[in-house]
Amino acid sequence: MKAILYLILIMLFPITTYGQEDYYIQNGHSKSLHYGRYIEDFAVSINVGSMNMPRLGSKVIGGFECTIWNFYFDYMGAPAGHSHSVKVGKWGNETQGTTYHFGYRINVYRNLGITPLIGKATMELGTVDGYDYSISNDGKISNSFIVNDRECYTDYGAIVSYDFGKIRDNHSDTCFKLSLGFTKHCIFGGIGVSIK
Repeated sequence: MKAILYLILIMLFPITTYGQEDYYIQNGHSKSLHYGRYIEDFAVSINVGSMNMPRLGSKVIGGFECTIWNFYFDYMGAPAGHSHSVKVGKWGNETQGTTYHFGYRINVYRNLGITPLIGKATMELGTVDGYDYSISNDGKISNSFIVNDRECYTDYGAIVSYDFGKIRDNHSDTCFKLSLGFTKHCIFGGIGVSIK
């Protein structure tokens, strides 16, 4: 619990150190004048990685991350293996997982940022039941999932991101963005775009 509180305080510290005199707003774009600390107005990336749980093992996950004014959110997950199978049957020992994180990006330099993260990681083990299914309006089959076991933990760590592109004052810049995240239960990487 202490580790979680310390992580939250570290994430909130940059907000208290930014005074109004540190920023100017011109043409609707906010830029920092000191130490190369730039606000990331908007960024979005597609992520792929691995979730590792102590009892239920690992699973490949995919999802997205979004940053608005340096406030960060991501969501990643993976459905059970036969969730949309058209075959009728039951498949045991299937896993599905989800994870999400929140954070605040701290810019080390104009193009390089570190974001402390806190969130939750959940993995479920169960049986996919192809006899109990539903069909959506567009014809997609969704088989039911019966949960037999679940692992759910608070997840914390950090993501490092680098924006490839020139950052100029008084101008909105679009950059190619690469990110790499490490948390207690996940390792993931992302590729996307950033607008500063």
